[in-house]
Amino acid sequence: MEHFHQRVGEPEGHGGIYAFGIDPGGFGKGKMRAVDQCVGIEKEKFFVGFTHAAKYRTFEKNPTFLKRIAQGFWLFLRMRNVAVFAPLTALEVCENLPESTLAEVIDNKIYLSDSPVARHQSISLHLASQLFFFAKQNDAGSVFVAPFDVYLDEEKSLVQPDILFILKENEHIVRGHVHGSPDLIIEILSLASKKRDLVTKKPLYEKFAIKEYWIIDPETNTAFGFQLQKGVYVKLPPEKNKLTSPLLKNVFVF
Repeated sequence: MEHFHQRVGEPEGHGGIYAFGIDPGGFGKGKMRAVDQCVGIEKEKFFVGFTHAAKYRTFEKNPTFLKRIAQGFWLFLRMRNVAVFAPLTALEVCENLPESTLAEVIDNKIYLSDSPVARHQSISLHLASQLFFFAKQNDAGSVFVAPFDVYLDEEKSLVQPDILFILKENEHIVRGHVHGSPDLIIEILSLASKKRDLVTKKPLYEKFAIKEYWIIDPETNTAFGFQLQKGVYVKLPPEKNKLTSPLLKNVFVF
């Protein structure tokens, strides 16, 4: 097969990765000066790498993830005996990852997460169980917990909130997974997701009109809330060991 390279991600000028594969000439340094990090299947001389080029800014440098992509591309080529195929979006790449992979797509960039620690799980279980019983007792809607895909749109944004609540009148957006905006989302901070939850997701959830967004800090047992008012998030008073939801008009402890 002839050498080929194909970009994977957004159109030029945005984030993505470069996928290089089936090169009879090998990994020659002169050919791939832009590659910062690559993972290969030596036997097939198939490899994937990130570039330094500003117009190809990348989502995360993760060797394990790169190897998974490389293996997937290699199987694709072996099965079809072709060397060139259409570029994938970050969302398409994410949808083809193994089911156990904790991954999200925000503005066409992929973010990977580690499995949650014990305190994170304890808070999640406490809150989710209370929300579940509240929903059942009041016939108020549906509760889901991560890992569970939420397609805020069908092109660039796929998230897996720790907990989400969908009001009864909006349950039509649940079609296998959620395709649309939940009414309430709770994210529990972890070392890997802290910046994403505090900085990246807040404007994202505001943009997609999530009515209420709560961030739980396990280190301080503090809940930080935001309520959508006229399309803009307004900060709610921080609370210790509980959150008071204006949307659900109820208090939930953790």
